[in-house]
Amino acid sequence: MVFLEQPAGVGYSFVTDPDLLKSFNDLRASIDNLKILKSFFHKFPERSTNDFFLASESYGGHYIPQWSLQVLNDPSTDHLRNQFKGFLVGNPFTSFASGSIAFANVLWGLQLVPSPAWDLLLQSSCELLSHDAYFFALYLPECLDYLDAINFFVQHLNPYALGFPVCPEGSGYATAQDVLEPQQISFSKGTHQSRLQFTKSTVHVTQKLRRQLNLHAESPTEHYQRMLNALGGGDARSFAGVHPYHVRPHSARTRLSQGNEIASTELRQLSSDLSSGISDPRAPFYDPCASSYTQKYLSDPEVQEALHVGASSLRGKLGYTGEWAQCNDLVNEAWSFTDFLADTTYLYSRIYNHAKKPEGFKMLVFSGDNDGVCATVGTQNWIYKIEGSNVVTLYKPWSYYNSIYGTQHGGFITKFTNLLTFVTIHFSGHEAPAYQPESTFHMFEGFLSGAIFSTEKSTDHNGDSSSSSSSTVVAAPPAAQQNLVIAVAVLIVALVGMCIWTLPQYIKPSNDQ
Repeated sequence: MVFLEQPAGVGYSFVTDPDLLKSFNDLRASIDNLKILKSFFHKFPERSTNDFFLASESYGGHYIPQWSLQVLNDPSTDHLRNQFKGFLVGNPFTSFASGSIAFANVLWGLQLVPSPAWDLLLQSSCELLSHDAYFFALYLPECLDYLDAINFFVQHLNPYALGFPVCPEGSGYATAQDVLEPQQISFSKGTHQSRLQFTKSTVHVTQKLRRQLNLHAESPTEHYQRMLNALGGGDARSFAGVHPYHVRPHSARTRLSQGNEIASTELRQLSSDLSSGISDPRAPFYDPCASSYTQKYLSDPEVQEALHVGASSLRGKLGYTGEWAQCNDLVNEAWSFTDFLADTTYLYSRIYNHAKKPEGFKMLVFSGDNDGVCATVGTQNWIYKIEGSNVVTLYKPWSYYNSIYGTQHGGFITKFTNLLTFVTIHFSGHEAPAYQPESTFHMFEGFLSGAIFSTEKSTDHNGDSSSSSSSTVVAAPPAAQQNLVIAVAVLIVALVGMCIWTLPQYIKPSNDQ
């Protein structure tokens, strides 16, 4: 497996020329990714006959179809095209509706917002997944306000996995009670903070839309107060017991600083002590502070030297801080906002019907059903509309073997003609392998082996056969099968990609970042 840190400026990567940031957009990313793919096979020619797949998640909903089309269309890739056997993309962000509007829908579905607030969205048809961002801004501006405001009802939750615990208070990292004024927030110290910044991410997108269209832009607190007024009054500063911008100026800054001095073992013990009573048996391997350990581990100088990314010559390069950076505000500021709002769902139809697509080309779209950021409801809104596709099996339950509880429900699988499959992963969040590693791994095995695309009878781990109308058990691939997976964002890099888009532009790093 090859992991790419995309785009330049995230992870360990850096940009040498600040002017290059001006060219950062979806097209540039797809061209760069094609160059990397070709360079890889040039450097390792012994791999050039291997079958390979592309994989991504989150903003990979933009990356993957454009990268795939580059491979299928570019004349210089003729020698690689026959080895290109498909792609998989998880919880994809494909449009404004698949993000912000789907988020509102899943909050209501899980009853995380009050009925009067949801009724306000219904009155203006704000919940319809057929809307795009510009339609909202021009014809339903009140919907932008309501979408901004409902984020504050769930500011204490993890938006990437709404039913999962968060990194506990006392870990040395910022919590929901430590929300600073925007200009004071520092965001390079772990993804647990992303839940706080996501509270304002929709506000970031909609405010930028307003500026682009010369519409009046209100503050997040004004949106929240407007919703309260529409609900019959109330003070945003005291609603739900805490003002969304209530601050403890020195506390959070101190905690952020101290957090980097706490050893990973201490964080892990603290996490275990504080969360042991609330861990969910459906996700026994999940650790809410895992991203904090990752940040600290990958920023360790000894680790960087071992990975050959810690050379002193890199110091001072634009965007290189000496730390592994999950997000980069410079990239966020520079990326094409038009591309971000673009609807990429039609590209999947182009791939599905592409004349140069190799025989046996497999397409898997999967979705953790507890994600709010790129919710399953948003994916369901478009995947059944792919031009030329026909449903073969509709929402059939699939199961997997859990090492603790035995055979368990894994989610649902919908199979289309032409080797297109949609899989949900039950009780999993935005980054499915992080929340449900076993069921996701079973799905991944089934993708490589082709088991999840088959309508034949399946065999479970005990050797029992089942008909195609019963629950499918995802089987392991043949031991002899070898596949090269070019992965942009299976576990690590997609977190980077989505972070780019959920970080508000008006949040600036502190001077010491």
